[in-house]
Amino acid sequence: MNLFKTFTLKWWQGALFKWGVLTAGMAIGTYWHGFWLTIFCC
Repeated sequence: MNLFKTFTLKWWQGALFKWGVLTAGMAIGTYWHGFWLTIFCC
């Protein structure tokens, strides 16, 4: 089984994927904001 074989997406599938990644990143960033402050802040 080849996990890295090429595939094509329709324009709306690509847009949906980008919005999903953006939304997930914002949710994770909001959730972990306090955690990162305690590590990287003085």
